[in-house]
Parts: sequence; C-alpha cells; structure tokens
Amino acid sequence: MPGEDLNIGDRVRLTQLGVLRNGGATARTGVIKGRTRGNGYYVLMDGNKSVRPLHRSYIEADDQCQ
Repeated sequence: MPGEDLNIGDRVRLTQLGVLRNGGATARTGVIKGRTRGNGYYVLMDGNKSVRPLHRSYIEADDQCQ
C-alpha cells in the first residue's frame, strides 16, 4: 500500500497537488499524528492547534528536517 513509508511523528510537507487542493492552508509543513481509515493521515500543520485529515497524495516526507 502506498504511503507505508510515513509513520506517526514524521515531518511532512504538502505536495504540489496538496497546495492546489488546500489553497487556504497557510502552513506547508506539519507532523503526522495518526492514520485515517483509508489512504489518509491526520496532520498537525505548523502553527495550528488541531489536526486535519489529508489524503496520502497531498503529503510527502519533508527531507529538509532530517
């Protein structure tokens, strides 16, 4: 299943598709806090207090933070 390379606690950033589909998002990076039932993740975006569910195609590992 795609996306098994991402784990809870990993830093992620929005992909180009994620930026297009989430135009109101001010933050582009965040931390994975959990999994949804399908192909999604609960992501706590930087500067936010609550998580938001994002499809796997909208996020990718943030290599700059490693």
